[in-house]
Amino acid sequence: MARTRELQELEQDLLWQLDRDGAWLRNESPRVRRALNQSIAEFREAVSEGGHPYYLRSTTGTLTVGPTAPYHFGTLSLASLDPSHHRIFGFDIKVGQDWQSIDAGHFNDRNSEQSSLGSNGTPRLWFEFNRSSLAYAPAANQAYTYLVWDLPVHEDLEEDADTFDGMNGWEEWVIFNAGAKLLLRDRDTYLEAFQIERARLLGVVLKNAPQRQRSGPMVRDMVRLDRRPRRIPAEEI
Repeated sequence: MARTRELQELEQDLLWQLDRDGAWLRNESPRVRRALNQSIAEFREAVSEGGHPYYLRSTTGTLTVGPTAPYHFGTLSLASLDPSHHRIFGFDIKVGQDWQSIDAGHFNDRNSEQSSLGSNGTPRLWFEFNRSSLAYAPAANQAYTYLVWDLPVHEDLEEDADTFDGMNGWEEWVIFNAGAKLLLRDRDTYLEAFQIERARLLGVVLKNAPQRQRSGPMVRDMVRLDRRPRRIPAEEI
């Protein structure tokens, strides 16, 4: 269940934490709201990088067979996404009845998935190709169904009633991060205190979230998980 907070509530909470309630030129609303929106964008990326899928979006479709000319690898356009994507966090394809997570690579890996049998096959890695598409290699040898998991670009909150989902009080990090931005501008002596609390809050979020998981694909050997290496006593060595 969402725990949303309106923009006007976030602004009021921030000014209260700064002990700067009321009208003051250097805390005029547009500047405060700008700091809040920047902080929301940073927070969404931080928790996504920490392995939490709360702010991710999934998009499905079918891969085109063969490479995308003039390249030897395939590309997938994401230009139609609205809002546009900021970062891709996962790329899955359905092979037979099973979904497979494709390993994330880098542009420098674009030629690694080729062989004497040709450049087409089951995609094994992907990388961000440009701001509007991802690439995968080798190019698909059939029309695989895919799922792309991305973090959309944050759309700024503008109206008083626009909301941010703080999940479980996580909006406190947004408050302290935005506060740190304003205190840094003023070279305020309370800046360090805000930075310490901001770090503590993020640590709590990443540690205690119920969907805690690692980022990136996990490769497992097909062995029984209950088989652990046996510690060899010194007398047996």
